[in-house]
Amino acid sequence: MVIVLLLLPTFLSFTPLPLLRPQTSSLTKLHSTAIMNSTVLSPILVTSLPPLSPTKYPTLSTIKRSLSPSLFEINTKKSLTYVAKDILQYIVTTAPLLAIASSDQNPILQTLESLPFFLASGTSLWSLWCLGHDAGHGLISPNPKVNEIVGELCHGCFCGTPFWGWKESHARHHMGHNHLTNDYSHQWFILPEAKKVSNEIESVWWMKLGYDLRAIQLPFLYFIYLYIGIPDGNHFIPVGRLWDDLKVNRNRALISSTITITYISTLIHFLGLSFIPVILIPWLGMSFWLFMVTYLQHHSEEGVLYTEESWGFVKGAFETVDRDYGEFWNEISHNMMDGHVLHHLFFTGVPHYNLQRGTSELKQVLRERGELDYYKFEDTKDFVGEIWRKWNDNWFFVNEDNVIYKE
Repeated sequence: MVIVLLLLPTFLSFTPLPLLRPQTSSLTKLHSTAIMNSTVLSPILVTSLPPLSPTKYPTLSTIKRSLSPSLFEINTKKSLTYVAKDILQYIVTTAPLLAIASSDQNPILQTLESLPFFLASGTSLWSLWCLGHDAGHGLISPNPKVNEIVGELCHGCFCGTPFWGWKESHARHHMGHNHLTNDYSHQWFILPEAKKVSNEIESVWWMKLGYDLRAIQLPFLYFIYLYIGIPDGNHFIPVGRLWDDLKVNRNRALISSTITITYISTLIHFLGLSFIPVILIPWLGMSFWLFMVTYLQHHSEEGVLYTEESWGFVKGAFETVDRDYGEFWNEISHNMMDGHVLHHLFFTGVPHYNLQRGTSELKQVLRERGELDYYKFEDTKDFVGEIWRKWNDNWFFVNEDNVIYKE
C-alpha cells in the first residue's frame, strides 16, 4: 500500500497534456494503416508518404541503394537459433531463484543469495524482449505466423507484454520518431528558457510531486506504460488513443492480452508468493533495462524535436542516438543500442544480427557523402550512471530551443 501511494503521483504525472497530445493526425493514420496492412513495410512506401525529408538529407531509397542487399535478408533458422539460446539462458538464470525461494533458509539469506540471479534473470528477460521486438517488426521470419508465435512467446509470455498491443504502439513510435506530438512511448514537456521545471508541471501539485519522486520511477515506468496506459493507452484493453483507429485489430489485441494474462495467472497459481522473487523482481530488472535503453536512444544534448510543419521520416530517424555499452552488453542486447539509427531507418528491413555490419556501412556511406554529422553516437560504458544523470537532470523535459517548429 505504501508503494502504491508513493507511485500514485508518478502515475498521474504522465497524464497527457492537451497541448502536447492532440488527436493523432491524418498523416499518422495514413502511416499506421500502411504498417498494419503490410507484413514488411517497404522503405519505398515510407518515402512515398508526406512529409518527405528535406533535400539536404539523403532519401531513404538513396541510403538503401548504397547498402549491401544482404543486410535485408531475414533468416528464419538463424533467428530461431537466437530465440532458443535466449530461452535457455533465461531458464538457467531463473532456475536458481526458484530453488532458493523453495528452500527453508532465512528470508534475509535467501534475498542475499538471490541478488546476482535477480540481475542475471532480468538481463536474460531483456534479451528475450529484444527478440520479441524483432518479431513485432516482422524481422524473425518472412512468414508472419512465425513472427506472431515468437512474439507471443517472448513478449506475451516471458516478458508479460501483450504482443499485439505493443506491436501497434511501437510501430507508431517508428512512424513519428522525434515528432513533438505524434511520437509514441515518449511524453514531452516543453521547458521554457531559464526554467528548471515547466509551467505545466509546476501548476499541478500531483505532477510536481511525480517529478520530485522521479528517483524511484525507473523500474516501474514500463509497468505504467503497459498496464496503466500512460501516455499512449492501455496495452491490455483496447482503450486510449492507441486504439482510436484500430477497430479491425481489437479482437487480435484481446487474444494477445488473454495469452499474457493466462500465462501470468498460471505462474501465480503454481508459484504463490514465490512469484515475487522468481518472476516479478527479474521483470522489474528487465523493465529498467528497457526504459534505460529507450530513453538514452532518444535523448542527447544536441537532439531536437519536430512539429508537423518541420518533421520528416529520415531526419527524425537521424535524431536517434547509437550508444556503445561495451561489447558484452551490446551483444546480449542484440545490438539494440549500437545499431539503433539504422534500425530506425529500416525498422522492418534489417534484422538484429545484421545491425552491426549495417551500421558500419551506413557510416561509410554518410562519410563518402560528407554527411557523417547527421549520425549521432555516444560512448556509454557507464550506462547506469548516464541514465541516472540524464533522468535526474532532464526527466521528460525538452528545452524550447530544441524544438523546430518550422522548416
